[in-house]
Amino acid sequence: MPKNRDSIHMATHAGALGVAAFAYWFARRHANNPRFTFGTGKVGDLAGFASALAFVIGRWSWSLLRDTAAVLVDAEAASQRYTEVREALEDRDAAIGDLHIWRIGPGKYAVIASLIAGDPLAPDHYASRLSEHAEYVHVTIEVHRCEHPHPELRAA
Repeated sequence: MPKNRDSIHMATHAGALGVAAFAYWFARRHANNPRFTFGTGKVGDLAGFASALAFVIGRWSWSLLRDTAAVLVDAEAASQRYTEVREALEDRDAAIGDLHIWRIGPGKYAVIASLIAGDPLAPDHYASRLSEHAEYVHVTIEVHRCEHPHPELRAA
């Protein structure tokens, strides 16, 4: 187990021990209190339940925070995504001038690409090249005609 996960694991044990110690103290302090008709023995059981519930909620909260943090801060996608999109969009005529890829959900990405081509096709044609990749759910393509001869473009 990685060190950070092991420390979190140990922290949960320390927290559970703290809850149990509080329950013991509370039960001893109120043992003769007439308001507790059936005694204070159930306080320990309630402490165990509260400790388990806190662990479940804490674990769920941490996984939710970890999974959504990249989406909330508009983190850019990994470099392999850029390579994948470049390979799908660029050809002998079209070159990418500007490319942005963001994670917008679990396994879902938005793509904004600006293409420069000597003989440009419709933006929908370029976007359809990404249709085999189901993870790109929001694709925006803008196409510009290259007005000047360029040795890397076929139409030059």
